[in-house]
Order: sequence, then C-alpha cells, then structure tokens
Amino acid sequence: MTKQQFDFSVDVMQCLIWQYNDATKLQSIVENKQAWLDTNWRYFWNNWYVNVFDLRTANSFGISVWAKILGMQFATSDESVGIIFSFDGGGQTFDNGSFVASDSIALTLEQKRTILQLRYRQMTTGGSIDDMYYAISTAFPGGNIIDNLDMSLTVVLSNQSTSLDRYILDTYDILPRPAAVKLSVYSDTNLDYRGFDDTSWQNFDNGSFGA
Repeated sequence: MTKQQFDFSVDVMQCLIWQYNDATKLQSIVENKQAWLDTNWRYFWNNWYVNVFDLRTANSFGISVWAKILGMQFATSDESVGIIFSFDGGGQTFDNGSFVASDSIALTLEQKRTILQLRYRQMTTGGSIDDMYYAISTAFPGGNIIDNLDMSLTVVLSNQSTSLDRYILDTYDILPRPAAVKLSVYSDTNLDYRGFDDTSWQNFDNGSFGA
C-alpha cells in the first residue's frame, strides 16, 4: 500500500503583520508558540501517523481503531497462542498445557495487522485475480492462487507458512474475491506432530498437537 503523505507544519508567525514589527513582546510570544508547535505538534502527529494511521506499524490502540472502522473483532489479548504441551522440562508445560476449548485464538499484534490489511484491500479493490494474488503474496510470502475454472479458487500457502496463517484464512473472510466464487485454502505446512521416540517423529517432549 502507498501511504498518504501529510504536512504537519503550522506557521503561526504569519499572523504577525507589518504593524507589529516593533511589538517585541508580542513577537516573542508568537515565536515561543511556534517553537512549541515545531517540537510537540509535529511529534504528536508523527507518532499518530506511525501508531494509528499506518496499518503496517499500528500499535494496539491503532489496531483497535482500525478494527472498528473495518468491522473486525479480535480477542483482547495480544499474547500468542501458548507454548506446546509436553511431559518434562523440555517443554516446561507439564500440568500447564495450552489446551484451549474455544473457537477463538489470541493473535499477535503482527497477525492482527495482517488481517486488517487484507480486510482493507478486500473493501477497496475489485476482487480480481490480480488483487487476490497481490494480497496473498504480500501477506503470506510464497503464497499463490489457483483458478479451478469452475467458479472456485484455491489459495496455496507455501511451506514457510504457519498453522496460524491457515487459521487466519479459515476463520476470517478477508480476501478480495469475486462474488459467488468459492474459496478454499491449501497449506503445505509441515507440522511436527507428537511422537514417542527418535525413530518415529523425533520430537518427544516437543510435539504440537494438531489436526
């Protein structure tokens, strides 16, 4: 996306017309005001630009603002899903496994930015193949789109994608696409599922329960 550029400068010195050339005290007041604006005004708006306006760098507050604007809803926590379940110090989670009986997962700030950027493109583009490919390749590098020639499309994620990438696409309808076109997701992600010795899955104490 191309960021719109803003000029945050304010020139209060222009209020001093020629009749005030000899009013040194008034000039001093206006100059001090200008110095304050040059420092604080610009600082505030630059921070607002980075933390709220730009979806690529928005902080938690900015994300909450954009979520309301774009009609999205997230879990309140910015914490990750949690560490894996295992049986001793290898996973450090015995008796503290991260089993979650819920349809929602707490997403990281970066994942929320990705979702909102895709939602923004969905609302501001025509849904062509080019629009979809740009959205996929930008949000999930290495991803691609396959036209099945039967009013359906398949999103193919690369083997560098994560299970949360797949979760995002399965949970949120945020890709630009033509009306009445079915969309499915294929992931080539290789998950290390739980095993019991070094000859099977080679990940005892480090397994990730998955479907």
